[in-house]
Amino acid sequence: MNQFSWCSKILFGFAFVFALVPAAHAEFPVDDMDSYSLGLQYGLTFRGENITQKSVPAHEVVHTLSLAYAPIQYLSLEAGLGLDALSVESNNQTRFNGAFGFAPNFGISVFSPKILDMLKFSLGSKSNYLNSQDDAGFQYTALSTNSFLSAIVSPIPYVSASVGARLFLMDGTMTSPGSISTGSRAFSNQNILRGFFAVTIKSPRDGAFVTFDLDASPSLDSDLSHGPREASIGIAFGAVIGHKRTQIASADSSKYFSGFDELKAKQNKMAEDLK
Repeated sequence: MNQFSWCSKILFGFAFVFALVPAAHAEFPVDDMDSYSLGLQYGLTFRGENITQKSVPAHEVVHTLSLAYAPIQYLSLEAGLGLDALSVESNNQTRFNGAFGFAPNFGISVFSPKILDMLKFSLGSKSNYLNSQDDAGFQYTALSTNSFLSAIVSPIPYVSASVGARLFLMDGTMTSPGSISTGSRAFSNQNILRGFFAVTIKSPRDGAFVTFDLDASPSLDSDLSHGPREASIGIAFGAVIGHKRTQIASADSSKYFSGFDELKAKQNKMAEDLK
């Protein structure tokens, strides 16, 4: 089975350190997170990667429930729980269909101040742990890490789009039933670099959002019979809670409703008259 080359190991080490220990899934709308903001998100991802030297297609279904926290304005930390099931297509007349296993996830993102009132850049890494076992006792475990660099464009407060690149690295072990050492083999994904595109639709007033995410490697395959091949498709929804939300709502009202300031002044005058 495939072992990481020395170059891949260096890249993996960088990604691991940067992550402080989720895999490809839709990102939190970090451009809406202010200091002390909290974010809660549920994500569903269908992901495919070619593993081992034989480039055998493998497919994952990943559910995540994550909590994000911004201790300062341009930093977001993320942690959560999840479920991850792996299947591996037939190789030497052997096929693996694993059940869902416990999949904790971790992440960190940093982002720049807004440029020209609509553009930000984001850098970060997200990791999740795969632990999937079939009925016969064969087990696949792996740490999957996505380090990313992206540009976030927000032409209006209700929509943002992200485009960038990810380094997707899977460092795993296949274990045979009843054996820990002699029946274990290492495996990894063959293609590391992926491009991605994501669109987030959000409500600035209440902080709710939904994100659609797609990434793919240069070896993308159009055969979707068992799921994406060398690609990921993700959807996530949740909410960002923080004082910036109120500031955005007020700014949106005055920007998109020309009579807002005048109406607000009349409302204040009526309140004074009633007193």
